Amino acid sequence: MKLFIAVYIVITKRLRYNMKSLTFILICLMSTVCLAAENTLIRLIVPWPAGSTIDLTARYLQPSLEKSLNSRVLVENRPGANGQVAVEYSLQSRDSTIFILDQMNQYLNPLLQPKLNYDPNRDLLPLALVSELNFVLVVNPRVPAKNLQELIALARARPGGLTFAHTGEGSGTYMALKILKHLTKTEIYEVGYKGGPQTMIDVVNGNVDGVIHNLGLALPMIQSGKVRALAKFYTTPSNELTDKLESAESLVPGLRSSVSIVLFAVKNTNPDLVQQVRSAANQIISNSEFQHSLRSIGNTPGTPLTSAQLEKQIEDTKGLWFKSLKVR
Repeated sequence: MKLFIAVYIVITKRLRYNMKSLTFILICLMSTVCLAAENTLIRLIVPWPAGSTIDLTARYLQPSLEKSLNSRVLVENRPGANGQVAVEYSLQSRDSTIFILDQMNQYLNPLLQPKLNYDPNRDLLPLALVSELNFVLVVNPRVPAKNLQELIALARARPGGLTFAHTGEGSGTYMALKILKHLTKTEIYEVGYKGGPQTMIDVVNGNVDGVIHNLGLALPMIQSGKVRALAKFYTTPSNELTDKLESAESLVPGLRSSVSIVLFAVKNTNPDLVQQVRSAANQIISNSEFQHSLRSIGNTPGTPLTSAQLEKQIEDTKGLWFKSLKVR
């Protein structure tokens, strides 16, 4: 009987040990499965603050990408230095599922920042032309100019007396302001910001006199009367309210500005995933519901393009921007 009890105790202990071992193995296996699932998370990096037009575009894009790819897509804001902060962060990360939604102006950064830690031509792969940002010039209502011609006259009469905001060197707001100053031969004091929302807040509060900004941020302020719109810098019909404005180019030949919003992959991204995202993005761009969302914030929907077509459009646009940089 004692022998039986001893054997029973030994067997029971071994079973308990084996059960613990089996449980440990199962936990490890489950953890591995979870980790593999987490690795399918796609991170969409936005180099601009929450609430900016590019941020809103990313959030319109997010649910459709999730549905098309059957994967979770996380929008992550990393603003600063005209997109440099976001790109450097993405390149330093070992995550192979990072994509960036940003302005085509990324290609200007090497010229503006000679010590840039990356080369957008080498480290970024353009996948899809998502939308075009349309720009409009707005001022604080206390500015005495009622139209663009009067603003130009005011700037000439008070060199450096007017202050205009922009969202950093190389941004669309920056380039539009440079072109305005160059073509009208005016001196306007420039104030740089990290993102668009704060520029509009400061125009409303009178901390700066004006800004040339995209319709996504400007429209609510125009509609509420908190800012006065003086001219549009685009040609494609975009919004009933601002389409009626005087065209800047009709007064000053060449005075126009729009910015292409492009979905990029970084160089470390999984090649198979790159192709899947490229295909999904081009399908989403053609979707009428997505296009309606873009138009609601004053954007012109992009066009599905082949890789060759997109690269050509980028090269053509880069040529125009590089010419504009001569007016710095």
